[in-house]
Amino acid sequence: MINFKFIKESLDLIDTARHYGVHIAGNSMINCLFHDDKNPSMKLYHDHYYCFGCGEHGDVIAFTAKLFGLSQYEAAQKLQSDFGISFESKPSIRQAIKQLSQQ
Repeated sequence: MINFKFIKESLDLIDTARHYGVHIAGNSMINCLFHDDKNPSMKLYHDHYYCFGCGEHGDVIAFTAKLFGLSQYEAAQKLQSDFGISFESKPSIRQAIKQLSQQ
């Protein structure tokens, strides 16, 4: 069973994007991955993203779905698997993910 809300609350989008190899500038701006972007126009926040160029927006699950060409359900499964998220996970999972992304 997938608990979308729990996954969203457990993951930090910036750390997740970094974990998946997305280069993030110091101001959390990136070249949009979803349109031909020559200058950074997508802003990553801890709980969502927004592209000022194409208007694409969403949460960590939507970002992962778009990044890997998955459905929302498949993206949630991927996040759950990649980050070891279970219903027994503690709120400190964000700290563990930060440590993983810094490796």
